[in-house]
Amino acid sequence: MHALKVKQREYDFMAGYMVASKYMAQQLIADGFHANKITVNPLYSISNGQELINIPRQAKQLLFVGQMVTGKGVDTLLKALSMCKSSPQLTLIGEGRQMQKYKRLSKSLNIQSQVQFLGQKTSSELTHYYKSSTALIFPSRAPETFGLVGIEAMKYSCPVIASDVGGIQEWLKEGQTGFLFPSGNVEALANQIDNMLANPQQSLEMGVNAYYHWQQNFQAN
Repeated sequence: MHALKVKQREYDFMAGYMVASKYMAQQLIADGFHANKITVNPLYSISNGQELINIPRQAKQLLFVGQMVTGKGVDTLLKALSMCKSSPQLTLIGEGRQMQKYKRLSKSLNIQSQVQFLGQKTSSELTHYYKSSTALIFPSRAPETFGLVGIEAMKYSCPVIASDVGGIQEWLKEGQTGFLFPSGNVEALANQIDNMLANPQQSLEMGVNAYYHWQQNFQAN
């Protein structure tokens, strides 16, 4: 707390602060920062000439991109996968200290045949997975200040199923670009996955909506 107070006194001399989400602005205000100095400027994903990707995707293919750490909710995702009636496949991209723990968990849940841990991938390699997956799953239990990976997925017409924490609700439009679920709620996540995979036409429409939402709101001006 003392360190925070010291930082506040330092920042009092600044003309303003820029944050990526309304959620982050609210947190700063709650910690005593001046609201009139805060500007919300959402993160964005550069287009590189990206056009709408409205093509058939791999059936029942889910994607996770992020660190293999507790706050990202990978355990919630694996448990939800074991409860899904739709028997989806899951590709996990990323590394972290919990990797081996999550591999053991997938084995204990008897879903190892449905799960691929691919480790770290380059941005260009990630493009393939965003284009081919039915949905990106973003199961964070820790509040996300924004959640840029969701914007990256939407750029490639990939809808998102995400937990309702932090700044995620500022870019995910429930029922339009994807689905939300209560953070840490395994059954709710499983239901949202089954809902998405049971309605392939709806998921394609959500992907189209996601692309236009990114195009209109999350590019550099």
